[in-house]
Amino acid sequence: MFEVPSSGATVPQLMAHATAMGMTQREAETLIYLEGLNPQVTIEGGTTICLDGRPDS
Repeated sequence: MFEVPSSGATVPQLMAHATAMGMTQREAETLIYLEGLNPQVTIEGGTTICLDGRPDS
């Protein structure tokens, strides 16, 4: 689970969080892709993201 700060977050910040949780970069990239997150968009603040590989969950 990743709670996006109120200022928002980018996909690279989400990647850093996932790898800090012990995922390899490849695993994090795969899960972010499966979640359908656009790497060009800042994720809205206050959002909770669960990297489980299932979109919109």
